[in-house]
Amino acid sequence: MNLKKLKSLTRLGLSNVTGKTFIYGISVKLTEKCPMNFVYCYEKKQFEEVEYKKLILFFKKYIKKGLYTVILSGGDPYDYSKIESLINFLKKHGLYIIFNTSGYYIKNEKFRKILKNVDELQLSLDGRKEINALTRGDESYQKALETLQFCFENKIKTTISCVLNKYNTDKSNIDFFMYLKKKYNTYIDFEKLSPEICQKSKYENLKPEESKLKDFLYFVQKKKLLEIPEYLLNYIKNPVSLKCRSYKNFLYISNNGEIYPCVDKIGNKKFLLGDISKGIKYSIIEKCNVCYCNTLVLYNLMTVCNFPYKTIIKKWLY
Repeated sequence: MNLKKLKSLTRLGLSNVTGKTFIYGISVKLTEKCPMNFVYCYEKKQFEEVEYKKLILFFKKYIKKGLYTVILSGGDPYDYSKIESLINFLKKHGLYIIFNTSGYYIKNEKFRKILKNVDELQLSLDGRKEINALTRGDESYQKALETLQFCFENKIKTTISCVLNKYNTDKSNIDFFMYLKKKYNTYIDFEKLSPEICQKSKYENLKPEESKLKDFLYFVQKKKLLEIPEYLLNYIKNPVSLKCRSYKNFLYISNNGEIYPCVDKIGNKKFLLGDISKGIKYSIIEKCNVCYCNTLVLYNLMTVCNFPYKTIIKKWLY
């Protein structure tokens, strides 16, 4: 572990204990441009992209305060007009860069160069070819596998992001992901389908049956497919209201420069915190009953106000 990461993690832990704000990570939706047409992505309303100069000034402010992780997403972040300059800036300041993509541009040499310059790739894939085609289109599967192969050969860390829906929550899909994990030395992240990102009509049509979802997650747990704690899997199966404090440590920026506390809340003005020009101006006036982002769920479960002490202690003692 490098010194910068150690310092940032230490400050993150102190923030959790004291309740003070420390921004450890920032996720940026750079653009809505995307060559694919995934059925449950954000409804495209405009093709505006984040202003580069304003974004750099915003990053500089938080780099001075200990920022460590940056997630670049979209659309497809490769379609951002200043993507190479942005990555070079982030690398110069020693930040950990996560690049979220479908792998559509894997044949492009510039895209491959970018992949070699980031720390981690998050790749969208929902299952076997015929299953993946139902939500991500016919081209997506082959592009994703080619990207996995390229990253494996070049020792680039990868995480497969799979959105659980009514098509892919069968046990045979678990074997498929077990195969990918072993062959490409990749991580697997199963995300629950979010009604916040999906249009309501699409969500109702795509959401899996609760009983089928729980059975699927049971076998995921049994086969140890995921490197996540048992209490996170239990939350995904039976979500409860959490005291969310992630906005004190993580920020999400939309493609028009607005700042939100969560990826699921981008565009929801009730959760607007401010913008990259003027900074954070507002406090959250609404609360969430269910969290659909595994990263934030895991973080919230680890905070002082939510950590399942009784469950853990009981397991240790008995």
